[in-house]
Amino acid sequence: MSSFLVAGATGKQGGAVVDALLNTSPTPTVKALTRNTESPAASALKARGVTLVKGNLNDKESLIKALSGVDGAFLATDFSKDGVEGEVVQGKTFVDAFKASSAKHLLFSSVGSSDVAKSVPHFNSKNQIEEYLTANIDGNKQVWTILRPVAFMDNFPVASAVGTTAAATFFRALMDTETKLQWIACRDIGTVSAKILTSGPQSKWIGKRIELAGDYKKYSEVIDTLGQVGGGKPWVIPLPRFLVQKIGGFDLSEMFRFFNAKGYSADIPSLRQDFPDLYTWKEYIQNTQSKAKA
Repeated sequence: MSSFLVAGATGKQGGAVVDALLNTSPTPTVKALTRNTESPAASALKARGVTLVKGNLNDKESLIKALSGVDGAFLATDFSKDGVEGEVVQGKTFVDAFKASSAKHLLFSSVGSSDVAKSVPHFNSKNQIEEYLTANIDGNKQVWTILRPVAFMDNFPVASAVGTTAAATFFRALMDTETKLQWIACRDIGTVSAKILTSGPQSKWIGKRIELAGDYKKYSEVIDTLGQVGGGKPWVIPLPRFLVQKIGGFDLSEMFRFFNAKGYSADIPSLRQDFPDLYTWKEYIQNTQSKAKA
């Protein structure tokens, strides 16, 4: 039976990967890397049959132990706690540990257009990890795949009226009226990752960078879709762009400058040939609401 380690299993992306792997037939052994095996989130994973492995992204030796005996690993890094410099260190540490382990396939979730939008700090940090990964994993005994997901549909928490209002206000202030943006549901990051990992180290996705998106809509189209299938359009607070930029900081401002000037470039029709069930916005809203009511 195959075995996979998920780093960040309690986060949006890692959690979606765990869900998808547990729904794969035959079900592989799923291991979750966690700093605290006694936390409520870790305990919830354990109750679902996930094996908890203690370790953290700053401790190479703990990562080598965690990677022992697994066929593949999923890695998503986060700049929110330790900044972009800390994110780069964590990503490189995981790559070093992977290289020193017996694991065969590393799947790194980066960000769409990471090599194009380097002025955005948290895009550039992920690009640095990508470059380190590809330079250090030789592609023979060990292989890699890089996912580049675009903007998360999950940034609109449609089950929460307050959360949806906050997201709608935020995007209205920062996005130009005619800007179209590519979107992906975290669920789909999980299903795509599980498919790639379980396809084995000889699959078509080995050594590939995959720009990942499921829909392409303007802000107004997102709001209209929420109104049509989400129980009504969210209330939007009109805030000036400069104020939201000041609150959000340089990283956020640069990201939206990139969105308005160029944006992501995933080939959605081609993606749907391999991954036909990628959510549209309408499907994301409908399925999210169904889960909330269940």
